[in-house]
Amino acid sequence: MDTVLNERKLKILRAVVDDYITTGIPVGSRTISRKYLDWSSATIRNEMMDLEELGYLAQPHTSAGRIPSERAYRLYVEQLMNVSELNSEEIEALQSHVHSRSRDLKQLLREAAQAISDATTYTAFVLPPNPRDIRINNIQLVPVTQGLALLVLVTDVGIFKDTFIRTSPTFTQEDLYKITTMLQQSLVGHTLNEVSSRLEGQMRDSVQGQRDVLDAVLEGINEQLGAQESKEIVVGGHANILKHPEYADVEKARNFFAAMESRETLLPMLERSRGMEFTVTIGNENSHEAMRDCSVVTVSYSIDGAPAGSIGVIGPTRMNYSHVASVLNYMQGIMSEMMDERSESVRKELPQPGEINDGQQ
Repeated sequence: MDTVLNERKLKILRAVVDDYITTGIPVGSRTISRKYLDWSSATIRNEMMDLEELGYLAQPHTSAGRIPSERAYRLYVEQLMNVSELNSEEIEALQSHVHSRSRDLKQLLREAAQAISDATTYTAFVLPPNPRDIRINNIQLVPVTQGLALLVLVTDVGIFKDTFIRTSPTFTQEDLYKITTMLQQSLVGHTLNEVSSRLEGQMRDSVQGQRDVLDAVLEGINEQLGAQESKEIVVGGHANILKHPEYADVEKARNFFAAMESRETLLPMLERSRGMEFTVTIGNENSHEAMRDCSVVTVSYSIDGAPAGSIGVIGPTRMNYSHVASVLNYMQGIMSEMMDERSESVRKELPQPGEINDGQQ
């Protein structure tokens, strides 16, 4: 269990972390006395020695100042840092990246990642909505030719029209209409993850021709899910990490870039944060070795009030956590608002459940 620190130690620890984040130079007692606290250097030095013994500070060289440990950063993030509001210039800069709300989802995610990266000077990422949690707004089987129909799947984040369904050559438009009505009644308002369980009963109670179509619909939706899940995480500002002295070492930088290119490295780490309001993973708290010199800060954005994806930054443990939190909190609001607008526009674009445009191609 962590030792409870008194108020004086907490103030000194906050000052050390704030100064080291700003300068990257080990912090001495005189610096704290001169810049932050009107106490004697001797008093501060004694307290810093106690903090070192407790594992919150480290002294990289004899006669040098102290630097925060990962334990200190953890305490700082949870108790000591102040998250301030962004100023008008910072807000304008963020908004300038994502000013166009008519672009597709890929473009929106790329712009968001670049905006976060530019605002923080760290590497930024955006985790798209989990396709299995996306809700179905509409689903239709549109006749194309005899024995062939187009599956049109409308979700919160877009419209998928790439799947063709084979049907019995004897199927009429009326038969497809009945199946479409059945699908809409069963699936609209539910997530893609619920499709299999929702269709099982329908398939058992259907005649063979309908069962074959429903089975093909299920296969087509699963193909769409697989295609969406294979998409890479959107990363912005890869090279920003080189702006920080911690990554002046070539081998360290190379390992970082390799980790950024590996979906297997990033995705499990980011998936754990999906749906969580605010997460900070510091140094050795990261499971992947290449990320153990880094901190990862994430927040989730929503669609129609439900957690959808994540945005965040990856940088050195000597990260300006307060400013990062301010940027991510603001971008969280922008992302959620824009995703809601996309969801609403999608709902208005196609017919509502129970309607179908016969012969649409």
